[in-house]
Amino acid sequence: MKFNEPLTNYIPTAQLKREYGGDASFVYNHDLYWPALCSLAEKRRRDYRVRWEKAGKMIGEHEEYLRGGGVKCLSGVFIGSEFPVGFATEVKEAREVEKQEEKHDMKQEEKQDMKQEEKLDVNQVEKQEEKQDVKQEVKQEVKQDVKQEAKQEEKQEVKQEENQEVKQDVKQEDEQGAKQEEKQDIRQDMKQEEKQGVQQGVKEDGKQEGKPEEKQEGKPEENQEEKPVEHEAEKGEA
Repeated sequence: MKFNEPLTNYIPTAQLKREYGGDASFVYNHDLYWPALCSLAEKRRRDYRVRWEKAGKMIGEHEEYLRGGGVKCLSGVFIGSEFPVGFATEVKEAREVEKQEEKHDMKQEEKQDMKQEEKLDVNQVEKQEEKQDVKQEVKQEVKQDVKQEAKQEEKQEVKQEENQEVKQDVKQEDEQGAKQEEKQDIRQDMKQEEKQGVQQGVKEDGKQEGKPEEKQEGKPEENQEEKPVEHEAEKGEA
């Protein structure tokens, strides 16, 4: 152990007060000292954190490495002295630049997303309008088709009614013609029967002329035979 050795052996004279053998005449000024101390502490804290991040953010990292000593980190890749005091400020500035760039990129992406959403909205509106137009066109076509079908059905019904009327007229004409033919046939039959009756009467008259005695007897027979002939002729004319 050593006692009462000069402090200049361990402390630079520029940092040692005069009363202890140094050259420093320190006068405390809070307005100057405190901001400088805070700035130095912030730099060291930042350096401390960045060294830990670069080493892989491992738990239980060497304290001397983190403070910038000549010791390797746990991974053995970096040495603390490779990162001098204040180096993180450049990293911070770089990070701030990166953040600004990221913000700018984010804004551009948001703008692009907004534009795409607007386009999608416009497309959706257009699609809806197209659908509505298509629906209206389809409705009109359906209405036209229904009207045409109704007209065709009406025409078919009219044709059917006309055909039925024509058939009925033809039937009536056929019936009338058949009736007329029947009447004509009946008249012809009646005429033939009349002729036959007349011929028979003539024959009988001739026979009676040859036999005078039989004429008287034959007369009432002729009268009896002629009466039904006249009756049948009246039926035919009716």
